[in-house]
Amino acid sequence: MYKTPGERFEIANHVIRIFDLIENSSCLERIIEFLKKSDDAVLIWECLKAITVFCCGPRIANTPENSNLHPDKFYHRAILVQKDIIPTIMKFIGSQCLEVKRQAILALGFLCRGCADIRDFVVSLGGAGSLLELVDEKMDIEDGQCVSWTLSILSGNTLRNAALFEISLVLDFVRAFTFFLYWKDDIDIIINSLLGLSYLLPLVELNLENQDLWKRITMMLTHNATLVKRAAMNCVRKIVLHNDLQAQYMVEGGVILMISELLNYNNIHVKCEACEIISVLAGKGYTWVKKLFEKSFKFD
Repeated sequence: MYKTPGERFEIANHVIRIFDLIENSSCLERIIEFLKKSDDAVLIWECLKAITVFCCGPRIANTPENSNLHPDKFYHRAILVQKDIIPTIMKFIGSQCLEVKRQAILALGFLCRGCADIRDFVVSLGGAGSLLELVDEKMDIEDGQCVSWTLSILSGNTLRNAALFEISLVLDFVRAFTFFLYWKDDIDIIINSLLGLSYLLPLVELNLENQDLWKRITMMLTHNATLVKRAAMNCVRKIVLHNDLQAQYMVEGGVILMISELLNYNNIHVKCEACEIISVLAGKGYTWVKKLFEKSFKFD
């Protein structure tokens, strides 16, 4: 992207300067005022886009860890939270303007991304419930993509294993992701749902009423899209690691045979992740999978 290190440094300084100007001027206050008082859908949409970009910070590569600009500091998000932006954004989740609604959903996701404290605050304000109410057979694909992505963030995706802790809410999320897995064959929606489920399913009791969900996840290993395969493998791996009963059920359902077929798939990441799952299963006591591994793997 940059021709020289000097050019990269110069552009990075310009980007940082822009964020500093926004922070130290009345720009944010004006944007928030527009969001609170304006009825103009186009203006609201533009303001929500500005908030979505600002909350992530400048995202400069190799930023020192002790800098306020480092992503783990959440500096710009903290500024927005202090200005009470989250309740303001949440009121637009039910907007009749599709662009406004979708941007509000994405803004919430970016605010929560990587930060469990902000996620928990959004949940405490009812943000999760508002998103779940949007999950409906009549919603369009783009709405489903936005909602499923933000729900995956709230479930724990990017939050360093900080999964939801209220079991009633976990079950509501699982029902929403289950709907998405059967709803449309949209790659983004399926991936978002599998990522969310990977954090939640180990917390859920497997029973006769919900057992088809684990079968559905196993079948996703055969999906044509490589990214869907990898998301399904990630889900299987976390289930195997964290819930022995569910792992046993999936093994009895043939997941090992499907994983073994992926050892010969023409993607190195899929092969490596298949090896990892087999290794974990072997470590859990499924020693016979070692022989299956040796039989199935073909070295190029």
